[in-house]
Amino acid sequence: MQKSSPENKSRRPWALWAVTAALLAGVLGWYVLDGRAHEARSQPLDTASIAGAGPLDINTATADELDGLPGIGPALAQRIIDRRETAGPFRNEEDLLAVEGIGPVTYEDLAPYIGFSS
Repeated sequence: MQKSSPENKSRRPWALWAVTAALLAGVLGWYVLDGRAHEARSQPLDTASIAGAGPLDINTATADELDGLPGIGPALAQRIIDRRETAGPFRNEEDLLAVEGIGPVTYEDLAPYIGFSS
């Protein structure tokens, strides 16, 4: 086993500090980037791209179109279509509220983007 020289001992603290500084920089960078990702996720929805040329007719919309609405995912889009096919066209808010998964809050989010054809 080799004895360490005084020269090697003096280099070790610098190596330890360098590794510690690199780890801290990595953690700090991750923290900053994660914070920015959270800010991006919490930004309001781009309603202009959803609204398009006007309200989406809930009685003729496809599953993909419904899935693009706020608060509607693929499963809820399919439930809307299933309800429309079994009970006929939606005439008003109450008809849409009869779909499982659409309550007053979800309807409030959807209202600016949908319409009911006669």
